Amino acid sequence: MMNRLKDEASPYLRLHADNPIDWYPWSTEAIQKAKEENKPIFLSIGYSTCHWCHVMNKESFSDQEIAVILNKYFISIKVDREQHPDVDKVYMDYCLSLTGSGGWPLNLFLTPDLKPFFAGTYFPKQTSMRQIGFFPLLERLAKLWDREKETLIDHSEEITHGLINTYPVSDFNKELVNETQESLRQRYDIEYGGFLPAPKFPQLHEITLT
Repeated sequence: MMNRLKDEASPYLRLHADNPIDWYPWSTEAIQKAKEENKPIFLSIGYSTCHWCHVMNKESFSDQEIAVILNKYFISIKVDREQHPDVDKVYMDYCLSLTGSGGWPLNLFLTPDLKPFFAGTYFPKQTSMRQIGFFPLLERLAKLWDREKETLIDHSEEITHGLINTYPVSDFNKELVNETQESLRQRYDIEYGGFLPAPKFPQLHEITLT
């Protein structure tokens, strides 16, 4: 199966183009489909040099059994955090609020209105002594959406309301943007490229600010 990611500019998204999962890129088309079909959204955010993103791709996103349940019960959206740092920032805040920790891959389950009701990072395919597996998690959330949808929606509303109160909207600060750009310029390694110090993982959102 070749999904919608094959023609995307992002190498990270194209990495998932041959997954059996019916992935969408971040788009109004995907969100509208979730609303029309009244399905929850599975949102997965990562980047091309993320180790655990590659591990989860091999263990779960390339797995036919995982794909069957995702394709039937969810609308799946794959996001490159280096293309959409704004989306990543919003949902990382949600994950930190829900779980107390964050990282990549960042995996969330949202209502069709994009409000999360469950979040986490890397999941193994099957449950271990330390962590719930991705496959049983999908089965459980699919059943909950079918049987207790209103409870999940109410939970997502509570989370969203709490974060709005925690992070009030502030005015755009041009001076702060200029200071950030200057800081990035000072940390740029002219001789070898990238930003100091090592490790120098590619950070597209930093490059676009400089």
